[in-house]
Amino acid sequence: MGNCSGEREASVLGRLVVVGLNSRTAPLHLRESLFAEAPEAPDEILQALHAPDVSEGLLLATCERFDLIALARTDETPELDKAASFLLETLADYTSETSASLSSSCYCLSGKDALRHLFAVSASLDSQVVGEPQILGQVKNALRLARDNKAAGALLSGFLQASFTAAKRVRTETTIAQQAVTLAASACRLGQDIHGDPSRFSLLLIGGGDAGELLAREFLINGLASATIVHPRALRSRATALRLAEQGKSVRAEDWSDLDALLPAHDILLCGFHGQAGQEDRAFLDWQRLGEVMNKRRRKPLLILDVAEDGSVDPALRSMDGVFLYQLDDLVSVARQGRAQREAAMMDAWRILGAEMEALQQSERRRRATPAIVEFRKHVEELRQQVLDEQPDSAEQATHLLVNRLLHPVQEALREGSLSEKDEAEALQRTLRQLFGLEKPSDRG
Repeated sequence: MGNCSGEREASVLGRLVVVGLNSRTAPLHLRESLFAEAPEAPDEILQALHAPDVSEGLLLATCERFDLIALARTDETPELDKAASFLLETLADYTSETSASLSSSCYCLSGKDALRHLFAVSASLDSQVVGEPQILGQVKNALRLARDNKAAGALLSGFLQASFTAAKRVRTETTIAQQAVTLAASACRLGQDIHGDPSRFSLLLIGGGDAGELLAREFLINGLASATIVHPRALRSRATALRLAEQGKSVRAEDWSDLDALLPAHDILLCGFHGQAGQEDRAFLDWQRLGEVMNKRRRKPLLILDVAEDGSVDPALRSMDGVFLYQLDDLVSVARQGRAQREAAMMDAWRILGAEMEALQQSERRRRATPAIVEFRKHVEELRQQVLDEQPDSAEQATHLLVNRLLHPVQEALREGSLSEKDEAEALQRTLRQLFGLEKPSDRG
């Protein structure tokens, strides 16, 4: 695999590596192939991260992304490349792809770029629906699973916890979260405009994805009495139904084989599915299929919300009698509050992430000084004990002796430094003044 992109940072941060794919870099069939139906699959991947090339790791798997996040053993380039290659091979083990073919659909980030990615993901700035609330809980759950499997330790947890703090600030200090709520509310308003009282119409979530689940949840919150979930992977549909049932409403998962019977029985189709592998160039709902649905509905109005990233519904269906088709971009337009406001909110969010990243890096730099501080204090304490042993009865002589022994290496460094170039000598003198609190006003500048 090629070198990961990332700004160099000699520290624990320099060891951070992310290898993954998302809805922008990989087709749906490839992302689906990473979601094994066996419930123990995430644990298997986490166990695989107990490996010589990484010291800590976690898996973030959602409908939109599949990220392996890890710490390399060191921040040296060969070790980073070995860790990245290992993570890519781990991904390939859970697909039918080779690591070579998979790499074209993956991103590889390290150091500050990897940290920026983590912060953006947690703050939902990297989501299909910016501001959607589920992702932060998904990241927290990924960390919990990794810690339960002893794959993630204190260092990796520290980066994730910092991203949670940044995400909380983004949600409370900007209007980013309102954008997702506004979009979902707009979808609900469309449903009410077409069908009236939400308690009287029915919704079918096909496939899903994070955007589909977000909108389905909003419909349930706003009065929808029940919803049906159908997905080619039975466990995925059941898991989605369980999450949505937390709203206290009736949510059931049905078999994918019953889809054609389910389509005409529902008033809102929420489509987040783009067809089976090898059929990505075909719309999931085309004119013929929907024509049969509308005949069975006797032309009763049908609202279709297409939230698949590449579109799962033929746009020509807009002209079919009784069909109201809105794609994700249409919903964004309906919810639009002004380009300037949205751009300002994004700028504010990125400013917060930048400030939180800088605070984390400053803390990391201070942490790197800790071993030297501990060593220095131990040295001074040893000198103190030596002079007390040599002059146990005279505090004055003991303190003079201690001062002389402390200052001797400092004086020798100053004398040696004076033989260096002028700029180097002056820099050493400024450093010593700073260390001993002797800076002149001009030094503080």
